[in-house]
Amino acid sequence: MGRLLVDLEEAPWNNVSLTDDERINAFIQFIQCTPDEQAYRERLLQRIEELVKEICPDAKLEFYGSMRTKTVIHSSDIDINMFQPKVGEIQKRRIVLSIRKHLSAGAEFHATARVPRIFFRDKSGLSVDITFDNASAISSANLQNEYADNHPVFRKLFMLLKHWLFERRLDHVYIGGLGSSALSYMIIGWLEMQYHKKNISAEQIPLRELLQQFFDFWGNKWAYDVFVLRPLTGQLVTKQSKGWTVDARPELLSIEDPIDRTNDVAKQSFQIKMIRAAFVASAIELGTDKWANAFAITFDEVNMHRDFREVLHEQKAIVDYGNSSDEENIQDEENENDTANKNVDSMDVDVDVATAV
Repeated sequence: MGRLLVDLEEAPWNNVSLTDDERINAFIQFIQCTPDEQAYRERLLQRIEELVKEICPDAKLEFYGSMRTKTVIHSSDIDINMFQPKVGEIQKRRIVLSIRKHLSAGAEFHATARVPRIFFRDKSGLSVDITFDNASAISSANLQNEYADNHPVFRKLFMLLKHWLFERRLDHVYIGGLGSSALSYMIIGWLEMQYHKKNISAEQIPLRELLQQFFDFWGNKWAYDVFVLRPLTGQLVTKQSKGWTVDARPELLSIEDPIDRTNDVAKQSFQIKMIRAAFVASAIELGTDKWANAFAITFDEVNMHRDFREVLHEQKAIVDYGNSSDEENIQDEENENDTANKNVDSMDVDVDVATAV
């Protein structure tokens, strides 16, 4: 937050006259999706749905993930679930081909993934994941929404910590990072254990203090080799009782999926040692007068923002051109009508004169 990896003019969170909470809230405001970005994401969903319906007319597409939980930051992926009875492999591959033709030549179909999905990167730089009949993802997002409505501080912590992972490139599960689902349940479980089960409102705790406590808990205090977290109740069960002990990797984080208790939502985060080390470092940093250095705006983020603004500018130019063309066409039609009317008037005069003669 205080550490700018790029040159930004008058970063609002660097105003030393602000309180710690005001600075953190200013940072959250900066990293959040703007109304223009939100509208662009919604238009992209509509465009994808149009392409999909050409192949599967009865398909219904919905956002899940951050768009559904209202925790979108600039770096957030677009997560879309497609509901359609009996979508075959051929139909899925036809959808990929259509996306390659109209939206992104690099669209990929990951047929063998645990949750089969289509992935592509939009021209604005946004990453898009399309899954099929992934009802558990919708249920998970709805659950997080309900929790956030009852505990508003959750959304602030979630956006800050998603950005914190993004800065350190620890946010991608496919390279062992910590995914948004696991992170959300880490926050919920920690809030339940540390505050709500003790009838303490986390809403009254300064954000800087909450962040430091979160990093300290998951960096220093959690027994990764012993326990599984049940997030909604803040309960602990042993890995052994769940049959989730991995002898070769006892340090792995384990979180029981509230939607499907047989699923460990954190099992693929094999870079957990690196993540824990980063937790510890940030916990220490937040206790110093350089606490704001725990967060930063990176070149990756600025480049994403620049690419996005360029696409928005192109779209606006096209719309403006279309509107101006319409206006010109209307003006041309009016001019043609005026000319035609004048010709008619002239003909009438000629007729009258001829008749008079």
